[in-house]
Amino acid sequence: MKIIQSLRIIILLIAGLSISACIDINQEITINRDGSGKFSMEIGISEMLTAFDADISDFQFGDLAEIESEISENPYVVFVEVWETSRDGTRRFGFEADVTNMEAFFREWQMDMDDESMVITLTELDDGNWQFKQVLDMSQADDSSADWEDEFTRGLVAGMMADYTWNLKLTLPNVVWTNGEWDQNTNTVEWDIPMYTVFTEPVEMVAEFQVVAEWVRYLPWVLACIGLLLLLLLLSGIVIFLLSRKKKSLPA
Repeated sequence: MKIIQSLRIIILLIAGLSISACIDINQEITINRDGSGKFSMEIGISEMLTAFDADISDFQFGDLAEIESEISENPYVVFVEVWETSRDGTRRFGFEADVTNMEAFFREWQMDMDDESMVITLTELDDGNWQFKQVLDMSQADDSSADWEDEFTRGLVAGMMADYTWNLKLTLPNVVWTNGEWDQNTNTVEWDIPMYTVFTEPVEMVAEFQVVAEWVRYLPWVLACIGLLLLLLLLSGIVIFLLSRKKKSLPA
């Protein structure tokens, strides 16, 4: 996918410059109870750095129309918007897509990827819950020429990106478990992963959730119990009625 390919190239160019770099990624994903949702992603990099190296600016900002077209081709996207802005000394570009079926959208998204540097899946579990998983492993990208196992390279990248993160905010119907920061009041899960970690080792972001409210899962049992209670009341009424008739038929 073009946006991920551009991101990897930007990082490699930054590493080649061996200077301090400001780069951050913000993702927001919303999954509704009916399976629809939203997916957005924004990448920001310092204006000073884009001015310093034209290749970085070209890779980051030169292909917005192609990115929009690529995302629009996903059959489960009903609307997509792309943008390029400047804010607080940072040039940013990104997109937001309205999606009718998030599970199918992620499946199509994965088919369009040329490697497994960013894998997103939405899976129904055996117990009826759903699992969201995003795995980032930029160090395994096919176009990566950096030796991420080398201690010098890892230290260099860690120093350059110490203050910058890959942030994902995930809003779900009813969170059950997650390895992220979970706000139970809003059913929002957030991960804030240091950028140097993303490019030196695999990162997993996982959340398990329910598409129905907790009480709905127990509704069949509640209805069964109510039905059994009504049956017992009916049988009790019949027994009482028969006993009363028998009592009346006995001679005084």
